[in-house]
Amino acid sequence: ENCIMAQFKGDARDAKRARYGARVQEEMKEAFERKVKEMRDETNKSLHNMELGRMFSMDESISQQKFTNATVGLQTHEEYKNKAKKIS
Repeated sequence: ENCIMAQFKGDARDAKRARYGARVQEEMKEAFERKVKEMRDETNKSLHNMELGRMFSMDESISQQKFTNATVGLQTHEEYKNKAKKIS
């Protein structure tokens, strides 16, 4: 604000208007920076959730694959249930 006043040539009303304009610009800059931070946080959160989802889906597909491999072929209902219990 001091650097604005150092270059300023005008009456008191103009000085007041210049200070007000500088304050408005500063507030807009702060609001913009807050919004950018909010958007960054939101992006990081969704990336983290996506990573968690991928980890769990990989775990599920490995379990599913083990179960499928163990239960391929003809078997009784009891055999199938026992294998399902062992794997899960």
